[in-house]
Amino acid sequence: MKPHIIFLHGALASGEQLKELAELVSDGAITHVITFRGHGNAPLESGEFTVDTLVDDVVQYMNTHAISSAGFFGYSMGGYVALSLAANHPARVSGIVTLGTKLDWNQDTAAIEVARLNPVMMERKIPDFVNALDKVHTAVGWKKIVELTGLLMFRLGEKHLLDKDFSKILIPVTLCVGETDKMVSIIETQKVAGMLPNGNCVVLENTGHVFEVADRHLLAKKIRASFLNQ
Repeated sequence: MKPHIIFLHGALASGEQLKELAELVSDGAITHVITFRGHGNAPLESGEFTVDTLVDDVVQYMNTHAISSAGFFGYSMGGYVALSLAANHPARVSGIVTLGTKLDWNQDTAAIEVARLNPVMMERKIPDFVNALDKVHTAVGWKKIVELTGLLMFRLGEKHLLDKDFSKILIPVTLCVGETDKMVSIIETQKVAGMLPNGNCVVLENTGHVFEVADRHLLAKKIRASFLNQ
C-alpha cells in the first residue's frame, strides 16, 4: 500500500505552490496538498490564524480523509507547521522533509520578519509580487493575508518551539536549506537538526529561499529517499 505524503505550503502562498512537486512523487505515494485557512480560496474560519490553528487544519484534514499517519513535506512556514504537528501529535507523523523553514524565533527575529510585511511598502517596492498575491488570495484578499501572517510571526516571537520540543520529535526529519537563503541560515538549521534525535541538515547548492525557483526534481529526490526508500 502506498504511503501518504502531505504537502504544506509557505507563508503568503496556497496549495497551488506545491502541486507540481507533489505530482513528481505521486507514482509512489498518495499525495495530498493542503491550503491553509484564509489562504488562496480557503475560508478564514476563525478570523485569524496561528501555528496552532494551522496544525488543527492538518489534523482535521487527516481525520476527514481517514489518514492515521503520514509523511510531510513543508516549505518555509509549512515546515514549521509540520514540526509543530510532530511535537504535539507524534502518532500522526511518520517523517518530515522541510525546505527553507525558519527555526530561530525570538522577539528580535520576529520583528525583522514582521517589518517586511508592510502592504504600502510592498506595493511600492515589489508590485509584481503584490499582483501575484492578489491573484492567489481570493478568499480574504492579499492585504488581509499579509496582516495575519505578520501577526502569526509576531506571536512566534513570543511562543515558539523550544529545544525540548525538538528533542522529543523522534521520527526522521530532513531539514533542507539553500546555501544562498537570506531568510533562513545554515547555522540555525544545523543547530535544530542536531537537537532532533533522528534529524539531519541538507544544504542545497545554488538555492535561495524562493520556492518558485527551487529545483523541484532535486526536492522530489529528497522526498523519495526519505519516504519511499528510492
